[in-house]
Amino acid sequence: MSRDESGPGRRRPRPIEPPRLPAGPLNLKDLKDALYGWYLRAGAPTLAEIVAEVEGLADALAEELRVEVEDVDALIGASPKRDTIARILGSQDVPPSQGDVVAVALARMAGQLPAHSGQRDIATIAERVRDLWVRARMAPPPPGAVRVRDARPRRLGVHAAIRVADGPSELPVYVPRDLDEDLRTVVSVGAEHGRFVLLVGGSSVGKTRTLFEVVRATLPDWWVVRPGSAAEIRTLAAAPTAQTVVWLDELQNHLDDGHGPAGPVRTLLHAGVVLVGTLWPREYAIRTARPRQEEHDRYGGDRELLELADGIRVANTLTSHERRRAEALASIDTRIRIALDSPDCGFTQVLAAGPELVARWEHAYDPYGKAVITAALDARRVGARAPLSRDLLAAAAPTYVTGADRATAPPDWLDRALAYATTELRGAAATLTPVAEDIGSITGYTVADYLHQHALRERRTEPLPDAAWQALVEA
Repeated sequence: MSRDESGPGRRRPRPIEPPRLPAGPLNLKDLKDALYGWYLRAGAPTLAEIVAEVEGLADALAEELRVEVEDVDALIGASPKRDTIARILGSQDVPPSQGDVVAVALARMAGQLPAHSGQRDIATIAERVRDLWVRARMAPPPPGAVRVRDARPRRLGVHAAIRVADGPSELPVYVPRDLDEDLRTVVSVGAEHGRFVLLVGGSSVGKTRTLFEVVRATLPDWWVVRPGSAAEIRTLAAAPTAQTVVWLDELQNHLDDGHGPAGPVRTLLHAGVVLVGTLWPREYAIRTARPRQEEHDRYGGDRELLELADGIRVANTLTSHERRRAEALASIDTRIRIALDSPDCGFTQVLAAGPELVARWEHAYDPYGKAVITAALDARRVGARAPLSRDLLAAAAPTYVTGADRATAPPDWLDRALAYATTELRGAAATLTPVAEDIGSITGYTVADYLHQHALRERRTEPLPDAAWQALVEA
């Protein structure tokens, strides 16, 4: 890479390339065209030269206009550094600071002003630049978009979290992941040239929350839009908007039976849009596998789409470093402590699956499944620590259903009830987890810790039915 220096033995750096702007509203293009035009008319100076001009701009204008330096400070308003100047001239972004843009514009134009220019002329130029900046900032967003800083994480697909009485907010405190730094780098680079970032990991491992936190920290002023289908992605690609994040949580929902929208995504990337998404490993493996020669390539379009993405794997469990961070945050948020102390499934899975565990029990569609879960919860509530046997649950559960349900129970009611209770939610936690001492032989069932803690509060005044006591005594 060439250095931003000139002199004997050194090549002068290549000029800054003009930004590639998407089709659509012309406000940003007007601003960038004006700035880049002034840059070229000034002879395409190096960044070092522009920095020097910006730093000396107030003195130069004061001397040229024969006024005090303080009189021109209000016209300039800022003194941007090298990286900021490079973004103002060459990136697709709307510069966040109006003052920085005015300073760069005046620095580029100072040597091009007529000999008898006055303060009014400088003020007119500064006002024109401010007007272009304001119109660029006010460009209409894509339909349905909000600023990233204002986005609601639940509406972007972040799972509901377990609830506690002293929970400080809707979501638990974020535990930084080891991949965050690399992810921020990829997203930041994408902001300059367009990028498709895909987190691949199992259910409820924290993919969407991690994306949300990194994108919010990196691109807070960008628009974010969550298309509902491949057709909506194509609509966005027809008229891309600058500084937009396209949110593709659960990417498989945007794929048309193997015909992934690779063309529209390629158009969005060329326009500098950042796309972020999540996908389960099984879905990724199926859609990227190449068929045998004689087989129909069912997922060819999906594979073409996924080849455009930077795939980043998310582990199912916390690393030792991540766990230490979680321990440090546990005193701030009780939910972190609960998840750390739950051995029956992973940390993020406990945080995410908690609400569904409660719903699986309290709003069960199978009365026998609910009865088995309640019998297990009550047994744990009164001190049963060992795995609960099938015979115990079979003896205790009938007391938790109505007489009519007992009379009409099908012969396989217990098998169905246990199947309901042991179904994994979000691919992670279940209300009851089977325990085995030998392969293929279930010894008993344990209750999900979070659900147990919830039931302690909800059923603390409920007496244990006589049949449940009897089952525990005979177990």
